[in-house]
Amino acid sequence: EVRFADPQAVYQAVRAAVRGAFASREGVAAPPGFPAAPAPPEDSPVGHTSGSAAPPSVVSEPEPLWLAARLPRGGEVEILAQLFSTYVVARTADGLLLVDQHTAHEKVIYERLLRRGPDTAAQALLVPLPVELSPEESLLVAGHAKALRAVGLELDGFGGTTVVIRAAPPGAAARDLPGLLRWLLEELERSGRTPDPAAVAPRLHATIACHLAVKAGDRLGAREMEAVVRELFDLDEPGSCPHGRPTFSRIDERDLAARFHRT
Repeated sequence: EVRFADPQAVYQAVRAAVRGAFASREGVAAPPGFPAAPAPPEDSPVGHTSGSAAPPSVVSEPEPLWLAARLPRGGEVEILAQLFSTYVVARTADGLLLVDQHTAHEKVIYERLLRRGPDTAAQALLVPLPVELSPEESLLVAGHAKALRAVGLELDGFGGTTVVIRAAPPGAAARDLPGLLRWLLEELERSGRTPDPAAVAPRLHATIACHLAVKAGDRLGAREMEAVVRELFDLDEPGSCPHGRPTFSRIDERDLAARFHRT
């Protein structure tokens, strides 16, 4: 599925082009749904054959069909569409740009989390959330409370294997917090029994970013696509997500020439 960033602009441009084509031919009526263009006034140069002046264009220039975003270092990108509800398609001076919306957003969130100081790592919940854990998960929470707190997840015991989430990383409060907690516990289990909180923090931040990022299959609006691409290319190293997957791919003129055997 291909979705245009501004479908209304596409419709208006096509409508104007069809109407203009029929208007330029005498005696040909416009099709239903495409009102005929108004007749030009008698003193208008349109339709006159005498004189050397060229007649003005009947159809005005359509508005751009995409939103323009600025890439760093002066490069420009034009957001064209969302493909398969997974990729953002854009055009640059060098060709086409395909952005994986999940890995790109994950990278943006990850870098944002790394920049936050310890005083802004957690956001208190208005209503603390109780979570029932397995005995194994409860032991992991007890052994890694400092590491969890360092990335913004503050927990209190609530009796037995139940814990209460009192604070979460910014942006996570409206998400599946029990699911996020279990993802983090799985990562801590892979890291060993008592990892240094500072050493394990990047991996936990990567897990949080993956959990909070838009997913493949999520339908994005024009402004959301623009924001993902703009923020991605504001980063120093935008090429891969924290788990190593690529965030974008370029298709330049040479790639297209090779595909069509023009080399």
